[in-house]
Parts: sequence; structure tokens; C-alpha cells
Amino acid sequence: MASPLNNLHRFLTSTTSTRHLATHSTSCANLIIASLLLGVSTTHSRAQADGLHNLPEEIILIRGTKLVRQKAAQDGQINLATEPTALLRPADVLENVPGLVVTQHSGSGKANQYFLRGFNLDHGTDFATQVDGMAVNARSHGHGQGYTDLNFLIPELLGQLDYQKGPGHAQHGDFASAGSAELSIRDQAPSQLGVSIGAFGYRRLLAVSSQSVGQGQWLNALEAQHYNGPWQGLKEQVQKYNLWSRYSLDTVQQYFSLTLMAYQNDWNSADQIPQRLIDAGQSRFIALDNEQGLGGGGKSDRYSLSLQWLRNDWEFSAYALQSRLDLWSNFTYFLENPELGDQFYQLDDRRQWGAELSRQQSADTAVGQWQHQYGVQYRHDKIAPIELAHSQQRQRLQSLKLDQMNQWSIAAFSQQQWQLSDNWSAELGARYDWLDARVNDLLFMPSHELSTSNNTALSTSADGIASVRTALIYRTAQQSWSLSYAQGMHSNDARSLSRAADSDTSFDGRMTVQPGNSLWARTEHSAISWQASVENWQYSASLWHMRSDQEWVYVADAAETELKGASQRYGFEGTLAYQWNHQWSTSVDIAQTSAEFKNTADGRYIEGSVPRVVMAKLQYHSHDNLAWQMKIRHLGPRYLDSSGIERGSSVTQLSLQLSGSFHFAAPSHDKNRSETTKAAGANTWQWQLELHNALNSRAADVQYFYESRLANEAAAVADRHLHPVEPRMLRASLSYLF
Repeated sequence: MASPLNNLHRFLTSTTSTRHLATHSTSCANLIIASLLLGVSTTHSRAQADGLHNLPEEIILIRGTKLVRQKAAQDGQINLATEPTALLRPADVLENVPGLVVTQHSGSGKANQYFLRGFNLDHGTDFATQVDGMAVNARSHGHGQGYTDLNFLIPELLGQLDYQKGPGHAQHGDFASAGSAELSIRDQAPSQLGVSIGAFGYRRLLAVSSQSVGQGQWLNALEAQHYNGPWQGLKEQVQKYNLWSRYSLDTVQQYFSLTLMAYQNDWNSADQIPQRLIDAGQSRFIALDNEQGLGGGGKSDRYSLSLQWLRNDWEFSAYALQSRLDLWSNFTYFLENPELGDQFYQLDDRRQWGAELSRQQSADTAVGQWQHQYGVQYRHDKIAPIELAHSQQRQRLQSLKLDQMNQWSIAAFSQQQWQLSDNWSAELGARYDWLDARVNDLLFMPSHELSTSNNTALSTSADGIASVRTALIYRTAQQSWSLSYAQGMHSNDARSLSRAADSDTSFDGRMTVQPGNSLWARTEHSAISWQASVENWQYSASLWHMRSDQEWVYVADAAETELKGASQRYGFEGTLAYQWNHQWSTSVDIAQTSAEFKNTADGRYIEGSVPRVVMAKLQYHSHDNLAWQMKIRHLGPRYLDSSGIERGSSVTQLSLQLSGSFHFAAPSHDKNRSETTKAAGANTWQWQLELHNALNSRAADVQYFYESRLANEAAAVADRHLHPVEPRMLRASLSYLF
């Protein structure tokens, strides 16, 4: 008899039925779209048991099943436990932040590309992300500063998303220049066993167990996923595994949670392809750097332990994690090495831990009610090793850069709010960050003139930065105005500083950093925001401006630092939402942005900036709980070079979702499960259909303009390079909730 593990492996690696789905997905597309648009009469049950502590008491914006509380037009809270989960990738959950776009430019296991407010955030440089108190952005990462990999998320177990655009709150520090997001995990969820299948070899298994243990809740989840992708001559062969285990205790006196996470992923990838190949008749899904599965791809793993504790007005969180990324890429083909090719290998092996202690206080003063939050934060990153190497068919040929790094930071913050009258309030925040970095260059070879036996070069740098945030708010029963100013920052890759003074080598092999270089890049942000609520209508709008001291980017693919000087970004953001009745709702988010260099000697436009983003949703939730959603996402043509001559094409995508359930009201005899969980999910079969890229758009997820050289070309060619939007695909899920 086959073991359960063998059956699981056979299910994940089998592609027969999904090949059938992929082959027929185009021919039956019209029928699928019609079915999703018209709907089917059935029943649907969603788990309402969330178990989150400290949920907002005032919810003023309702979009179908989405619950948002907006303190200003630039921030909000979303209850993800009731939000539809039709996500192409786990990181797509961040697209609930108005104006934020999530894409991918190579490989399903790699961190996503993010775009917000005229920033090509790359893999997360200027957008701070936390999951249950754990900082996700990786400092001085082997593939890019602020690397934010969210593939370890299990969307069904996410509870709440708190987002903020701009560095508005003093609690948010490094990487929060363009904005920040805090994702919290649910304490309870319906116990379930689910299966998903889809086009291009998509397979997913999800098992969740939620039960009461004493006065607390114990939540466990296991996820396994396989995916081949639409590429020609390459199977992605994504093999992803997630394991979560969480114990939480929520009483009148205190709240406590302890969470263990384990994540592993292995994949092949098709990188960008040049436009000239597509113009010559090649498929946009061709995989260039692939030979017997030894082209691009990677391996990633992450293990973490985190805790949260709240008692009275004190809050404490701490975490420790270990992560590793092995990544093989080739974006220029045979430009640098015509014989062996340009494939390169990147390694980041990291230990990271951090903690935060804060307190909230309130009092009545002569100038009105006063609220105060203050605290300290600590973080330590130890990376050994971090490497960039030339490779061929995933075999390391020559190490180009090999370092050991040790970084730690400490920060103190204070955020105060005064309720000056019934309508007026003021906020004042301040924080100070200190960052210390040590880089040990393992490839440094001292010259024969140096009287030392030390074969490494140790560079040290330390720097502090202070920032303030302030706002004046006017609020009535139906509308509010906010005028704000805030200073933000992001840390620079410490390796760029260690390379800034190669000539300043002392007798013992140590390198010092030249004056004027800094571990921090300063940003300044100002905005005027408005929001209003009139009957079933919700409006919000914001005019904002941001100035950056520098566009200083450490390009990990080339191990070089690009310093492009000061820049400014400004724009308009607006949201319009309408609740027709208890069943129908719609919303539109619009963001228009201009991103420019202040010194235009080398060009005016910031490469990769997206000038326009539009998100529109139409949602239906029937009285018998049938759920339906249509989502349209539009990205305007982005700038590919600083002159503005090369511009990528716009991207418009439509996705559809239909879900429902069959409920059997058989009594449960499990005394260990909570009453809320039993009522939400006992003996229920739940189904969901997702149609991604329903119009089969042939646009590109990501576009760049640079030089490359194919194997049959005699010289380099400057061309557009793109990673295509994945074609129309249908995914179906069936879960048994018990």
C-alpha cells in the first residue's frame, strides 16, 4: 500500500489532468467567463471567527466583504479573514493597499517586484513589511537591498492588514519611505482539508487544524504546492512547502502568541527575454538560459519563531529567524562572457533576530485628551556568507564577491496625539535610529607591500539618523482633513560603503569609509488628505510630495553602486467606493504619479517609475452567501530610461472569482474545538473558481531597457527586455471544513 507521503508526492508531480486543463483553457474561456459572470445558485459559508486581538472599534468603510478603517486617505486597516483569496501569488495580498502593484520578473519562488508612488521598489527597498511583528525586508541582501520574500505566507490564515503610505507613524522606520504594511496572523480558522488544481501543472494541498487547548487556541497548517508554468522548453517545477504552528491565549488581562514557521521552495525560472526575439516570431514564453533544467532558478528556505505579548498598556514582540537563498540568473545572456555565458549565482545565508517593547498611555490635559505611544526596537542581522559568483549550468566558476556581514540597529520612537477639540487633533512623532555594520571581505588579498598575514579586509561603519513626523487633523461626523509632514529613510547596503574606499587601506588590512558616505538615505514627505462618507458613498483623496536625498541603489546582480543624485515624486491618489445594497458593492482606486531627478543632466525621468495605477472591483455577496468578484488592474506605460524616450507598454488585466459552499448541519462531538470555529466551518464543503488574466492579456509584468547579446549575435544590442504576464489560467479549489 502506498504511503500518504508517496501519494502526496504523486499528486504534486502529476501533470496529466492539468495539461488537459491548459490545453482546453483557451477554447472554453468564453464559457468560463459566462459562468463566472452569471453565477450559480448555491450556498457559501465564510469563517467569521478571527480571534484577532485589538481589532479596530470603528469601521467606517465597507466594500462588500472588505472592511477598511481609514484614519486618513493614506492609511487603513483591512480584515483579510473576510476578503476573497483569489491570489495568483501570496504577495498579491499587498495589492489591497490602494495604488500598490505586485509583479514578478523571474521565477515563482523569488521575491516579487513592487511598485508604489513612482517607486520601482525592486524587491522591497522603500516599502517596509512586517508579518506578526517580524521584519521581512532583508538588509544588505544578496539579491537587493530590502529583499521582501512573502512566498512563506498562507493567505487563508492571514487576519488583518494595516497599511500606511508614506512614513506617517514614528513606529515605522527603515524602508518605510514609500509606505509600510503590517500583516497579522489569525488565532483561529476553520479546520479544513483543501485541494486545488489548475492549468500548467498547478497543484496545492492545504490542511488546517484549529482547536482549543486549555484557555488558549492552537492553530496548525500544512501547505504543499507544485507548479510548472507556461514556459517553452522549461518546467518551473515549483516545489513549495509551508508549515505553521501557533498557540495563542487571549484573556481579559493579557494576550500571548507563540508562532513557529517553516518554509522551503525549489524552482526553475525563465528570466526576461529581449523584444527583438519576439519581433522575429519567437514565443514570449521562451526560456533562453535553460539546458537540462540547469538554467535560472533557485532554492529558498526560511524558519522562524516569534512571540507577541500584550498586558494592560504594554506590548512586547520578539523573533528569531534563519533564511537562505541560492539564486541563479542570466539577464544579459552572452554579453560579458561570449564563450560560457553570463549566468551568475547569488547566495544569502542569514540569521536575524529582533525585538520591540512599547507602551501606550492616555490622559486628560489642559489642551485636550492626550495619547502617547513610545518604545524601543532592536534588530540584528548576521550574514555568513553572502556571495556573487559567475556560474554555468548552476556550477560556480568564479567567486566575484564573497563577504561576511554583521549588522545591528537600535531605535527609539515616540508618537503623540492631542485631541484639541471635538473636531481638531494634532500628532507629533519622533524617532532615532542607530545602525552599525561590519563587512568582512573574504576575497581581499593585501598587496606584497603590506606587512600583514591577514587575508581579509574588515570595513566598519556606523551612523545614526533622526526623523520627525507631524500632522494636523480636522474631523467631523462625515468627513476629515489631514495636513502632514514626515521624514523617512531607508538603509543603504553596507557593502557599497566598504567598496567606497578601496585605496584607503591601512597597514593591518582594514578599510575605512570615506567621509560623506552614509548608511542612511533621507526622504521627506508632505501630504494633504481628505475623506468623506455620505450615505452609501465613500470618498478619499490625497495630494502628496516626496523628496529624496539620493537615488543610491546597490545593484546586487552586478555588485555595483549606482548614485544618481536627488529626486522628487509627487502625485494624486483617490478612492471611490459605493455600497449599492447588502449584496452589491464596487470600488475604484486611482494613483497618478510623477517621478523626476532634480539634476536633469543625465535625464529627467526615474527608470521603472509607473505614472498611473488603477484598481477597480465589483463584488456580489448573495443572501444565501454566494460570492462573486471581478477585479481590473491597470498600469500605465512606465519609463524605461531617464530620457523618457523608452517607455514600456501599459498593462490591463481582468480576474474573476466565484465561490460557494454546501453545508451539512450534522452536530459536532468534538469538545476541544471552540464554539465559534465549529459554527463557522463544521461539516461544510467549500468551493472556489478563479480565472486569472481572463482576457488573456499579452502584456509584460516587468520591462527593462539595457544591453544584451544572444549567442548568435556579434555585438551587444540595446533593447527592451520583458517578463510576460502569465496567460489565462483557471484554478479550482475544493475544501472540507470540519
